[in-house]
Amino acid sequence: MVIAADCIRLDGKGEQKVHGRISGEEFVGSVITLFVELENGQEFRVQKQQHEVESLNLKHGSDLILSWNANNAFLLAS
Repeated sequence: MVIAADCIRLDGKGEQKVHGRISGEEFVGSVITLFVELENGQEFRVQKQQHEVESLNLKHGSDLILSWNANNAFLLAS
């Protein structure tokens, strides 16, 4: 499944939700990639602008609810 980065919410207020914990982060310019380990052990990567993440005071190990609306997700054929 693919979800456009700008459609993923970090506040858990979307229709579809996954719970996870921040396991790492990577900075490239003003973009942050958050590596989130989900409850089932899978990794979810979220790219956001730095200013969107700074105000949330997220740190390594922080719990997080990622969410999105169903119409923003696309299933890829394998």
